[in-house]
Amino acid sequence: MKRKGLLWLISLCLLMGLLSTGALAAGSDLTVTSTALSAAEGEPFTVTIKVPAIAEKLTVAELRLNFDRARFEVVSFVPPDINGATLTNSTVEAANKAGFVSASWESNDYDNTLDFSSGFSLSAEFRVKPGAAGSGSFTADPVHCDFSWFNDTTYDFDNKITVPSDAAVTVTISAAHEESYVERAYRLLLGRAGDAEGIAHWESALSGGTSAGEIIKEFFRSEEYKARGLDEAETVTLCYQAMLSREPDAAGLENWTKLLKEGYSTTKLVSEFVASPEFIALCDTYGLTAGTIALDARDQNSNITRFVLRCYAYALDREADEEGLNNWCAQLLAQETDPERVAFGFVFSNEANGRALDDEAFIAMLYRMMLDRAPDADGLANWVAALRSSTEAEIAYDAAYETDRSVEDATNQARQNIYATFAASEEFANMIKNFGF
Repeated sequence: MKRKGLLWLISLCLLMGLLSTGALAAGSDLTVTSTALSAAEGEPFTVTIKVPAIAEKLTVAELRLNFDRARFEVVSFVPPDINGATLTNSTVEAANKAGFVSASWESNDYDNTLDFSSGFSLSAEFRVKPGAAGSGSFTADPVHCDFSWFNDTTYDFDNKITVPSDAAVTVTISAAHEESYVERAYRLLLGRAGDAEGIAHWESALSGGTSAGEIIKEFFRSEEYKARGLDEAETVTLCYQAMLSREPDAAGLENWTKLLKEGYSTTKLVSEFVASPEFIALCDTYGLTAGTIALDARDQNSNITRFVLRCYAYALDREADEEGLNNWCAQLLAQETDPERVAFGFVFSNEANGRALDDEAFIAMLYRMMLDRAPDADGLANWVAALRSSTEAEIAYDAAYETDRSVEDATNQARQNIYATFAASEEFANMIKNFGF
C-alpha cells in the first residue's frame, strides 16, 4: 500500500499495585503485588510501573500513571532510557499540574527502533501532601499497544498488544502524631527527613512550651531553609502547605508573594497564618498550641521597610542584612530619625565609601536613591560639574587656611554639599511622601 504520510501511534499504560499494607520507610519500592498501602503525611515512597517484554520494535510509545494530586505530589521522576529513542516528556512540574506521570518516546526518523524486548520500568517518587486525611489512589489508563499507520483516507492496525490490568490502588493515610509534626516541618520546609538530633531538639522545645507556630517560624528563618534558594511564590506555597494543609488560592498566592517581594519577612507571613482556623485545627490534631508570633521591626510597616531596602540597594548595591534592616526600621518606627538622615547614613557609610564611586557614578546613585529616577544627560553633566567645582573649592579653602583636613575628607565634604541639595529638593520630598513619611 502506497503511503503519503506515516504516523505510528502507541500507548503503553499499566494499572499497578503496591508492595505493602504497612507503613513505608523512605524510598520503599512499590511493585505489582498488592492493592493497599498505609503512609504518613510527608512520607516519600517510590511507585514503579512495570511493562512486560514486547517483541515488536516500535516507533512511538507513551507510558502514563495517574495519581490523586489532591493527596500526593511527585518529588522526582526518572524515565527509563530506551535505546534509539528521544524522550519527549519528563518534567515533575508538568506531572504535578496534570495529575499524571507521563513519559513518551519517539524513535529516530520514525524507523521502528524502539526496543522493548526486555521490558522496562518507570519510577517516580511521590510524597503524601500535608493534611491529606482519608485515602487516595493511583490508576492507569486502559492498557494497550497499537502498531498503526494511516494513508489519505483509511487507518490500518496490526500487531495489537494487550496488557492485562488490575484494580485501582487505594492509599490509606495514617493519623498524625506529635513526632510527625516535627518530621512534617523537616520534609515540607527543608525538603528532607529530620535527623534524630534535630527531631529531639524540636520535640523538646514543643514539650517545653514552644508553640507550633514558633517551630514553623524558626524553620523558615534557618540557614538551611535560606540555602534552598526558593523564590517568594515557592515560600508562600510551602507556608500554606505547612500551616493550612492546602495549596494556596490564586489571590492569596499573589498577595503574599507581592508582600514578600516588597520586604516583609517569612515571620510576618507566619504571624498572619498562625491565628487562622485552619492552622488552629491542624494544631489540635497534634495536641499543640498555635501560639502567637512577635513581629520584627521590618514587618511592622511595609513603606518604611521598602524605603530602607532601597537605601541598601542603591547606596550599598546589596541586599539588606536582617540585623541592619531591623535596626534602621526600628529607628524610623520610633521616630528617632527621619528619611533624610537615614539616607545620609547609607550614602556616607564606610561601606558606601569603600565602593569608591567616581563622580558620575556618585551623582547617578543620588538620582536613583533620592529622586527615584535615572539621571538625564544634561542633569548628570551639570551636577558632576557642580560636584567637581565644590571639591576644588573645599581643597582651595584648606590650602588658604592651612587646615589639616585630608583631600579625601575635603572631597567627602563636597559630596555632602551636593547630597544636601538633593535632600532639600521637591522631588525627594514628594518621594518620601509616597512612602508615608
